[in-house]
Amino acid sequence: MARLLLPTDQRQGDYAVLEGLGKAGAVEMEGRTISHYRVLRRIGSGGMGVVYEAEDLKLGRHVALKFLPKNFAGDERSRRRFEQEARAASLLNHPNICTIYDIEQCEGSFFIAMELLQGGGSRRAFETRTAAAGRSPAI
Repeated sequence: MARLLLPTDQRQGDYAVLEGLGKAGAVEMEGRTISHYRVLRRIGSGGMGVVYEAEDLKLGRHVALKFLPKNFAGDERSRRRFEQEARAASLLNHPNICTIYDIEQCEGSFFIAMELLQGGGSRRAFETRTAAAGRSPAI
């Protein structure tokens, strides 16, 4: 199972990503086609977005799409921060940092297309590394 390595918030429906989507927005995104990406499933959320696994229909690969929440999309400062995050990450090349493929706006939504990484999330990676070092994870 593919997972993007990022802190996740397990609560469902925290963000409305597209116009007309309410608390069930995470479920309703599945199966939608945004630009040339078919959204497959929600894999996480954080302070600046909701992340979905998607299929790139042009290149035939699976990617992660990070959507800026709708409540931030109307705020110019939030959009600039979101774009700055994508630009900064796109300058980095490291095995522990996902590759940024694109930043787009489609149907009023802003999103970053990025490499989909294998793993169990940052919490699991932290716990695994901590256990390997012989320490108890601080919770």
